[in-house]
Amino acid sequence: MQENNIECICFDFGGVLVKINYSWSEVVKNISLDTEVSDDPYYALEKSDWRKEYDKGITKRDVYLNTASSVYNLSIPKLQEAHMSILVDKIEGTDEIIQKLKDKKVKVTGLSNTNELHWEVLSDKKRYPNISLLDSKVLSFECGMVKPNPKIYSHAERVFNVHPQKILYFDDIADYVDAAEYAGWNARWINPDKDVPAQMIKHLKDFQIDLA
Repeated sequence: MQENNIECICFDFGGVLVKINYSWSEVVKNISLDTEVSDDPYYALEKSDWRKEYDKGITKRDVYLNTASSVYNLSIPKLQEAHMSILVDKIEGTDEIIQKLKDKKVKVTGLSNTNELHWEVLSDKKRYPNISLLDSKVLSFECGMVKPNPKIYSHAERVFNVHPQKILYFDDIADYVDAAEYAGWNARWINPDKDVPAQMIKHLKDFQIDLA
């Protein structure tokens, strides 16, 4: 059990606060396209430099949509529909955890690689009340950096006004957890395929933060 010197709990969004569709083939089915696709092009696109530029807010929306529609051979309206359907619902129970942390006067924040299109949905308070509860957020497309760039963690520390050793961070991508730890944060991996709130509660207890 760790000594409790945590002042700030920081959450990634996708896979931590928000259910996301990791399968491009499933996304295509969801938008009712009668075509079979492999997940391979999706992951290639997600890792592409120009997609990262979009998440940094450098590539503009119309450029992203035109390029992606060409890669996937989809019309721009269908491509935009597919892009948005990657986001599913809030992960149940996470808003209750955030509220209990706020009641205990613990700062709650967010750090996410996201983009302008997704943020238009994620900022919907009715659909994602958990995100709306956060005290402050660092979004990649607003700050021009993406995880795991060390600079985004330093930037987040300044925005949150918290020393790195006093942050506990949850992310579903191991590389981003490792980068946070390298930056001096306390960080724990969340498995999105298992009970996310239960994992959070366990990690919080490890740092002597009891929500009961």
